[in-house]
Amino acid sequence: AVVSTQSTGMVSSNGFRRKTRKLLSQSHRKHGVPSATTYLQSYKKGDLVDVLINPAIQKGMPHKYYHGRTGRIISINVRSVVVLFYKKVGGRYIEKTVTIKVDHLRKSKSRDEYQARMEKNKADKALAEKEGKVFVFPKRQPKGPRESFSISLLAFSCR
Repeated sequence: AVVSTQSTGMVSSNGFRRKTRKLLSQSHRKHGVPSATTYLQSYKKGDLVDVLINPAIQKGMPHKYYHGRTGRIISINVRSVVVLFYKKVGGRYIEKTVTIKVDHLRKSKSRDEYQARMEKNKADKALAEKEGKVFVFPKRQPKGPRESFSISLLAFSCR
């Protein structure tokens, strides 16, 4: 009997797009090139952007790890931008810079709610100062100690 040294199973590939069958597939009736608004969006250095990979555009595509992540723009090129991410490796965070085409980016709305809340607080503070009141910052405060009370033991005496 001849024993073969080759394995009978197929070897799994380790390509750039491995295990992205669902991740990099477009939804029904959403195939094709992106709209013009994708290219007309203006980005500035320091903007927060969300990475949403568009599988129709292969150039400038980031690794699947960055799909759905939010990063900060640190440099702008002609057709692409350089985005800074903090990736957890082991027990520490390391800085990763990734060059991504604008087809795979959108402006992040993660800070919009925070900025609106800060503007409201600033307006409320100015109003309180104008009226001569003390502005209480609307942050959740820890509960203080309970108020003291006394219990009469005479009411519970058993005779």
